[in-house]
Amino acid sequence: MNTKDMICVTSRSFSNNTVLKEELISVYKNVKFNTTGKSLQGADLKNFLLVGTKAIIALEPIDENLLSNLPDLKVISKYGVGLDSIDKQALKKHNVRLGWEPGVNKRSVAELVISFAISLVHRIPEALEVVNNGLWTQIIGNLLENKTIGIIGCGNIGQELIHLLKPFGCRILINDIRDLTDVCLELKITQVSLDRLLMESDIISIHVPYDETTKM
Repeated sequence: MNTKDMICVTSRSFSNNTVLKEELISVYKNVKFNTTGKSLQGADLKNFLLVGTKAIIALEPIDENLLSNLPDLKVISKYGVGLDSIDKQALKKHNVRLGWEPGVNKRSVAELVISFAISLVHRIPEALEVVNNGLWTQIIGNLLENKTIGIIGCGNIGQELIHLLKPFGCRILINDIRDLTDVCLELKITQVSLDRLLMESDIISIHVPYDETTKM
């Protein structure tokens, strides 16, 4: 068992997961969990991490100001995906290593996309608003079946979404900065230009990282 490092877990969901907590404690003797029920920010985040040599974070912002006040911190592990809240240049400057596993939440995100798509084509938000206003008006929706779905960014989540869409018989168009010819052949989909995807899709789902290349 590691008795040298102090592990600070800022992630609320990790801190509330009994299985993950027990597994971490079985490896590290010194572990500190965020049991406040709130996302730590500013001084609270700094004070929580101050004694840590390693940290498991979620959506907390990691920037130059924070890292400059944490001289003992050596490793940050991201619980979840999306690194836009982490200043990677500051990590490099302060010699803090970053660990993360892409695609760990791909199934849950893909299922959420399916639920949103079905909700939209069946006009569920509109019908709910009508009912909440005390009215009963027939609202005619549509089917997700046979729709053209455009997926911008076809990585872990995009490809998981394609698998879940198969039973609906949808025509699927993808756009990605990479050449995904092999993926297209395997999944029987078509890679097209962004303009064509926007023109031909009934529903568009975006799955790209938020960075300088994707900011609007």
